[in-house]
Amino acid sequence: MEKIETQGLFSEDDIELAWERVCASVGSDVKDYFGINVFSSNISLHLKEMFDELDENQYIPSKPFKYFEPKKCGTQRTKTVLNIKDAIVYQAIADKIGYLLYDKLSNNNDYVFGSVLNENVQKGVDVLDDDEPDFYFFEYYVSLYNRFVEGIENTIDSGEVQYKLETDITGFFDCIPHSVLLIKLFECGIDKKLLDVLSVCLNTWSGTRDSITLHVGIPQGPSASFLLANILLDKLDEIIISKGLNYFRFMDDIRIYSHNRSDLLKILVEIDRHLKGLSLSLNASKTDIKVVSTENNVDDFILDGSGIPFEEGEIDWEDESEIDIEKIASDELVIQDETQFRDVKGTSHSYGKNTKIALYLLKNIESDLLNLYRENKYIEEGESLPTEIIREFLTLSQRWRSLVPSLKDDVGYIPNKDLIDVWFFGVEHIYWKANSMVWNFGLYDSLESHHHRYERTLIELNRFEWVKYQLLSVFYKFYPNDLSKHAEAIDVLSTEKSPLVRLGYYSVLVESITENSELFERYSKVLKSERNEYVKTSILNSIHYNHAQVSIDNLKEWFLK
Repeated sequence: MEKIETQGLFSEDDIELAWERVCASVGSDVKDYFGINVFSSNISLHLKEMFDELDENQYIPSKPFKYFEPKKCGTQRTKTVLNIKDAIVYQAIADKIGYLLYDKLSNNNDYVFGSVLNENVQKGVDVLDDDEPDFYFFEYYVSLYNRFVEGIENTIDSGEVQYKLETDITGFFDCIPHSVLLIKLFECGIDKKLLDVLSVCLNTWSGTRDSITLHVGIPQGPSASFLLANILLDKLDEIIISKGLNYFRFMDDIRIYSHNRSDLLKILVEIDRHLKGLSLSLNASKTDIKVVSTENNVDDFILDGSGIPFEEGEIDWEDESEIDIEKIASDELVIQDETQFRDVKGTSHSYGKNTKIALYLLKNIESDLLNLYRENKYIEEGESLPTEIIREFLTLSQRWRSLVPSLKDDVGYIPNKDLIDVWFFGVEHIYWKANSMVWNFGLYDSLESHHHRYERTLIELNRFEWVKYQLLSVFYKFYPNDLSKHAEAIDVLSTEKSPLVRLGYYSVLVESITENSELFERYSKVLKSERNEYVKTSILNSIHYNHAQVSIDNLKEWFLK
């Protein structure tokens, strides 16, 4: 590959800020944790080496790790995990673009609710000098969603709208033409030299893991891509806003409300024409104009992977007089993809003297879950659960998961085994949220008596590599002491084609080996022959994390040579 001209594009502060934003970013499923840990071992040295590499025109983007994640409709989206150096460069580019275009983009913040720039972006690298710097690139995801819901609720409750236009863009991230995006950025005043680097990077990172798609598609996962997507749709926002309609956009999910159906038909034509000019197209199957119902508008508030989490912090458990049991038990909260939340791991909560209240809540949640399961468990194969049932199921599941860990610590609570079938039902019928059910499985000490159901579910959902990967993360719960099953997992690795599923099987073995385990030699041999570099380094990081006494250098000696 021809050398990329990066000299003079980035300062050392630019690289440091990009590093901080990559580490702070939400979306834990698209982070190169091995690379992050390597950099963290001597951050000053690694960031300086990276700056020198860029300043000497030695930087070359590498092919990323990609996997397929299912959507509710049964199709799949391609997710991209950039290695740490590429992630830093991409974020550094985004930082410069966001800094220059912050004022322009913020003009539409009353209408755009997905990936809105954090106000600190306008500080540029000066944010590094803050006493308590906020490195989040975007506003908090949940706050944005709350504003989205509140705006729609107020619009509908006003009684001034009768019709809703709902639509989205077909394969949005995968179909964005690089030329259209780069021209748009150039017209916005972005330096051409920076755009030349971005062009080479996007071509390296585009497509699926099977093949690249030159000049088309941006990687879905990194924060920078969401910024670029918003910039591309900024002109569309201005067109719709100028019509004076009630407009809401959450990335490529578009909602427009009006008292007049003909207004929506007209704006639909304009949206379609504008997108065609960008070489994009509307998703015909998801484009519809409906009468607004003030009685049942649940569909207006459901987005793929979006919602409001159950936040224990809002309850003062120390002041019993302030606790409204019925309100807590009846509040309707929507589950969101928790990979999008800020990292709150390690913030364990204790209910103290109010353990009885927490147990009361848990009992009600479990009763509701079991009733919901009994009412829907005979749903016919291929039939979809109604949206309101999915919403309630995920909400109750999240509440359960929020309460159980602390109660296990406080009173030795043992998770209700009657719910195990409920979680399997969730995996099978809400498979695009399988990770939520798997987190619930992880709260049980052992699931050995349900291994037959587990095997059946793995087979039934084999078409989705992401679901299989999620289920493999709790393999050891179903086979805690069965070394033959772990040995079978090693055998599967030699024939498994999906790198993501192989990563899942390796994770199984991480839970079962020690330095002196009889599995160690076989495990070492198969990992040495692993052909995907990201999979290999991710597992080394996982071993290091689970067995902190084993250094990264020793792991490299064992598995990489």
